[in-house]
Amino acid sequence: MDGRELIARYRGGERDFSGVDLTGANLRANDLRGANLEQANLSNACLRGTNLRAVNLSGARLNGADMSGSDPVEADLSNATMVGTNLTGANLNAANLEQAFLFQAKLTRASLVRANLTNADLSAADLRKADLQYANLTGAILFQADLREADLHHVQITRE
Repeated sequence: MDGRELIARYRGGERDFSGVDLTGANLRANDLRGANLEQANLSNACLRGTNLRAVNLSGARLNGADMSGSDPVEADLSNATMVGTNLTGANLNAANLEQAFLFQAKLTRASLVRANLTNADLSAADLRKADLQYANLTGAILFQADLREADLHHVQITRE
């Protein structure tokens, strides 16, 4: 399946695209609210500016994807693999990133307010100027992560 086919099927009312291979697909600036892309392969896909509100991307592969300026508010990205993914300026408020692998991900100026990053691997991630207010970072790996000028007010790092 390519990006055009997925968009056409989504506009036709289909929402379940679990397990699809969309490697390198161009889904830029589209509306995919509420879609199920669980276990999908979106490696090197362009999702720049795409509305991904409440999308299920659990277990998805997003390695090298461009998600800059996208809107995955309340999206489920648990167990997603996002090596080198560009999330610059993305709105990930209240997103579930539990156990996500975000090695070398670019999260500069991303909004992660109330995001669940429990046990996420953010090794070498770029979180400069990211808004992490009230985010849950319990068990998160932050080895060599760049947190300069990140807003870490009220971040949860241990279980109560």
